[in-house]
Amino acid sequence: MSLIFGNPAGAWALLGLPALFLIHLLQRQSRRVEITTFFLLEREDVESRSGRRIERWRNSRLFWWQVLAVLLLAWVLSEPRWLIPGTTQRVCLVLDSSIAMEAFQNDVTAGLERDTATLAHAATSTQWLLMESDPTRPPLYHGDDRSALLQALALWRPNLGTHDAVPVLRAARATLGDHGLLFFVTDHLADKGALPLGTQVLAYGRPLDNVGIAAASAETRESQPLWRVLVRNYAAGPQQRSWWVESGGLRSAPQIISLAANETVALQGAFPTGADRLTFALEPDAFTADDRAPLVLPQPKPLALAIAGPDDFVSALKPVAQMIAATSPAANPAHASLLVTLGGFLTASPSPNQIFFNQLADKSVALVRALPATEPHPLVEGLNFSGLLYQPPPPFPLSHDDTPLLWDGAMPLIFLHTEPDGGRTLVFNLDPRFSNLARLAAFPLLVNRFAEEARHRLPLPEHANFLAGAPLDLALPAQVQGVHFVTIPADGTGNTTATLSSGAAGEARAPSPPAFFKMQLNDRTLLEGASQFPDPRQSDFLDTTAVALDPALQIAREQAHSRPDALTPLWLLTLLGVLLASWREAAKQ
Repeated sequence: MSLIFGNPAGAWALLGLPALFLIHLLQRQSRRVEITTFFLLEREDVESRSGRRIERWRNSRLFWWQVLAVLLLAWVLSEPRWLIPGTTQRVCLVLDSSIAMEAFQNDVTAGLERDTATLAHAATSTQWLLMESDPTRPPLYHGDDRSALLQALALWRPNLGTHDAVPVLRAARATLGDHGLLFFVTDHLADKGALPLGTQVLAYGRPLDNVGIAAASAETRESQPLWRVLVRNYAAGPQQRSWWVESGGLRSAPQIISLAANETVALQGAFPTGADRLTFALEPDAFTADDRAPLVLPQPKPLALAIAGPDDFVSALKPVAQMIAATSPAANPAHASLLVTLGGFLTASPSPNQIFFNQLADKSVALVRALPATEPHPLVEGLNFSGLLYQPPPPFPLSHDDTPLLWDGAMPLIFLHTEPDGGRTLVFNLDPRFSNLARLAAFPLLVNRFAEEARHRLPLPEHANFLAGAPLDLALPAQVQGVHFVTIPADGTGNTTATLSSGAAGEARAPSPPAFFKMQLNDRTLLEGASQFPDPRQSDFLDTTAVALDPALQIAREQAHSRPDALTPLWLLTLLGVLLASWREAAKQ
């Protein structure tokens, strides 16, 4: 059986031992007895009246009786308990995956090493479950080996911005059952009212004065690549930091920036000549995740655009098509990645993405004012088609592969048609040559939204910036066996390469901490990007604090799995006997 102590503070009684030792070293005061002193007259040396205050150690039974009394008192006050054999407890630790936890990883490791040792004392066996509040990640550890739990903890890397941990905590509670212990490991005082019932908070944070990069972007303006960065002071007082730009192995001269409390300063500059990537860096502080911002110059996937139809149709649609970014004219409409066409009926699209207009057969039909009603769909969300005038075409029935977007009464004016091979067609059930559609602001917005969705689905090279931990949504060609995910840390340390299956590549996320990265298929780069600090709210450490393990919870758990020392009455009687023996020994002296 294992021994635990219900009141460890009782061990303070052991401080009586050095006190006893010191007392027994002190010179005892002699009792005064009057006697004749004539026999002392021949002595010449005069003795000190007080003598030495500290004497050499002299063994005595009184001392050992008192030592035994102190030991018995400390034992009884510590409330010894014996664990019941075969008792098992289940403990789940859910780690806050917020990237701000990176500042306290050492504190979390040391704190959990201490607190898990305390928790393990409450039963003869403990089943540990270590999880993250990121629902996309599997458990870090599940078993009864505390050392293996701590090894798994050392591999943990938080990667998310501000998020809701309650769904993972609820799943953990369902796994533990009603009697398991559930802890949320974080860096602040979480609202226990918002957490699942029975969740205990363990916090290992402390206030920090932090200056970080709140946002970063890159763009090309008038043929000049530019970078922009917002630097914010999250401290309660003024701060000063140096900053610089790194590119191609070179580093610019450091410059100093001074910020008042809670001040945000915008900085901008040009990319170095011939460079398409750089890293903006701040002088490191206690939280380094927001001190570096890798940036690549965005290059969207190019769209090969073709407009097929009569000259008046092309002239009517060309101004709208020119509003679509990063397009180039397709030499052959059959090879276009986005085709705009006019026809009398809907056929299989020669392009994977098509914008189709229904051709008006009878041009003598009078214009009618539409009474548009939009469906809840991302393509038309927030768009207003009121004021639309058009000449009604012949009826155009919907199929089971069609998704209506805009109605005029019972007639679908705009709908989305999906081909069996995955191609998509945005269908306008009207002729733009006999309508004011091209003059409505909602029309180019809808066309641009569809073009961006089409661009996203094409497996073409792209350069882009992402927030760390954000899904990449990589478009892959058919029959892909594996994709190489190359991570290039922003601090210049060694690259890492992982080979992902097509399914895993489609679910890949931007690396955290911020870094450059590539997604490569054989010798072809499909995506070249950079990840940045995901959430500026995570840079504020003024409210972070520490919350210790609840002693009452531990005591209740230990009492449930143990029984008190049955010999406690005997120890009390022995203590009484030792005190009486000590008193008797003192009376003899």
